Amino acid sequence: MKCRGALGDFGNSIHKYIKGFQLSLQITDYIDSPIEVDRRGLTLAMAEACQKQGKYAEAIQEVTALWGNNPSDAVVCLSLCELVVTSPSASNAELEDIVQMTTPIENDDPIHSNILYLRAAAMYRMQLVDAAIKQLSLLLRKKTDRPDSLLRQIRYLRARLFEQLNQKAKAKKDYEMVYAEDPSFRDVRSRIRLLTP
Repeated sequence: MKCRGALGDFGNSIHKYIKGFQLSLQITDYIDSPIEVDRRGLTLAMAEACQKQGKYAEAIQEVTALWGNNPSDAVVCLSLCELVVTSPSASNAELEDIVQMTTPIENDDPIHSNILYLRAAAMYRMQLVDAAIKQLSLLLRKKTDRPDSLLRQIRYLRARLFEQLNQKAKAKKDYEMVYAEDPSFRDVRSRIRLLTP
């Protein structure tokens, strides 16, 4: 909070000595983004700190206000989606807001892929299993320049959803593809064993 009050002086001091100064901030497990020492950058950094402390409501409030001022900012959208979807206390209404706000997004780059993965995860939490599978399947069609770890997580979540629908062969196929890339990924080894007759 002290940084927010001194934001103008802090940013001016840095830019006085280093033109174009930026920091790299991990927005999700898969996406890092450059941020500047300004209100946007400080808000995103504060939100990440609040999330790590379990203060989801505070983080969501800050990033929602930031996104409201610039709804075309994909990094802010990604931060907000991740905060809501990973919040243990997110309501169905909040999850539905995420699904609604991400409807127009196309899978154009890694940031958009991560947003759409979180959209599918929101659907999963809302028990919209078929809709989530459809979203995840669309994401797996574009792999160029996408983080391998994100693609594995997308495939793993789709496998979990196939399991829920009792589509064991499809689930096992996805798990095996994840295992081939990373045998230590989550509980994929044990899930394959459970699905093997």
